[in-house]
Amino acid sequence: MLSYFGWIIAVFLIGLLLLLWYRITYPTLKAHFLTINHFRGKSYDEIPKLLSAVPQQTEDRENGQRVRIWCTRGYSISLLFDRHEFCLGVEQECN
Repeated sequence: MLSYFGWIIAVFLIGLLLLLWYRITYPTLKAHFLTINHFRGKSYDEIPKLLSAVPQQTEDRENGQRVRIWCTRGYSISLLFDRHEFCLGVEQECN
């Protein structure tokens, strides 16, 4: 019985270590965005490379501006771009 309990603890610890390794190796979208000090003035081509992620949604506006939205479970950010594909800033951010 005691050896069975030891296996349960060992499996739990291995799972915990794998989870920690995964979080360090693959940071969240929010962590990627926090590493960038500012978005204004960066081109659209630069931002996905910095984030290692492409936007999930794009909205075009009548004035030629474009909103690009990155989202994951529990976090979403929208960036506004001008007609020349340079970022004007954060449109909306939700935790």
